[in-house]
Amino acid sequence: MRLLISMLLGVSLSAAIMAPAFSEPLALASCAKFTSARDEKASLFAGYIYGFVAARMGYKDEKRLTAAAVKVRADALKICQKTSDASFAKIIDALTADLAKRSWLQKL
Repeated sequence: MRLLISMLLGVSLSAAIMAPAFSEPLALASCAKFTSARDEKASLFAGYIYGFVAARMGYKDEKRLTAAAVKVRADALKICQKTSDASFAKIIDALTADLAKRSWLQKL
């Protein structure tokens, strides 16, 4: 059941990313767009982060995975507020790589 849910989440996130809400894909967005996103656009960024963390860590425990995604989002927001011209995807990639190295999620 969880596998089905994660597959549906991945498909819906892919569809949301391809939606015409942005003039560019989220993966190419700058930190300035991430920090200024509100409502629907902020949800797309949050979904992208959750999907990225789930892909990096694997889907095992929803509560821990959600907590990790919230932490990555908060850390990314702090970094992006300081460097608004940085690439959003590169920041998320670096944060999730660091999380994967030292995380309790690996032990799930």
